[in-house]
Amino acid sequence: MFDAKVLPRQLFDKITSIADIKGGLEELNNLEDSESTRHLKEIFDVLKIYGIDDAQVDLGIVRGLDYYSGMVFEIDAPKLGAEKQVLGGGSYTLSELFGGEPVFSTGFAIGIDRVVLASEAEREIQVKPPLDAYVIPAKDDMRKYAYGIVARLRAQGLNADVDLMRRTMSKNLKYASSVGARFAVIVGKEEMSKRSVTLRDMKSGKQELVLADEVGSAIAGSLE
Repeated sequence: MFDAKVLPRQLFDKITSIADIKGGLEELNNLEDSESTRHLKEIFDVLKIYGIDDAQVDLGIVRGLDYYSGMVFEIDAPKLGAEKQVLGGGSYTLSELFGGEPVFSTGFAIGIDRVVLASEAEREIQVKPPLDAYVIPAKDDMRKYAYGIVARLRAQGLNADVDLMRRTMSKNLKYASSVGARFAVIVGKEEMSKRSVTLRDMKSGKQELVLADEVGSAIAGSLE
């Protein structure tokens, strides 16, 4: 393209040398003073104020969308290797493409699949502990009561969950068993009338009626 337009080779060499600039903020000192250079330096100053002090200059980045009109950026997760980019974006005046007035904007897009891979690569995945209790409302009109029970169990430091899928009782018990729940807390019409729940030991199958205010203590005592 340079040769076709008979542009000086010196200009071509200057552009390619700029595109090779990569590193810390000090790399911007290798550029001639200009409005763009000062703008980039100001961006890095603002990033530092926000506590981001590991940003790098890379003047070879080229984003795929041609409406970018200013600074572009990418966020990398180094442990992903060659495909380490998890986010990219930049500045643009996109409103003009739709007939609007020029409005300077900044946008970005996140690669959710890359974020998941980066999360796995960057830290040790914690194994989710089994449930201490799984709360089962027998009927829909008992759900609010069941939600109150699970909230109370969680407030007491127990790992508890509640049925949100409106499964049948038998399917709920199978689910509780499959996720390794230690106890099933069954909320039925009779239990509600007595402000109680049925506490089912998922290991032995033993059931007992327990006051709702005491179910957390009963579960915690069995876990000790």
